[in-house]
Amino acid sequence: MKTQTKKHKPGNPKPSKNKMVKEKVWKKPPPKESTTD
Repeated sequence: MKTQTKKHKPGNPKPSKNKMVKEKVWKKPPPKESTTD
């Protein structure tokens, strides 16, 4: 488990966080702009 966490940490936390931030920023602006329009 320690070996998997180390291998997944350097290649998972970065892409996972980038995907979550992109999805949160991409999903937040569309609904807000649609309601404002």
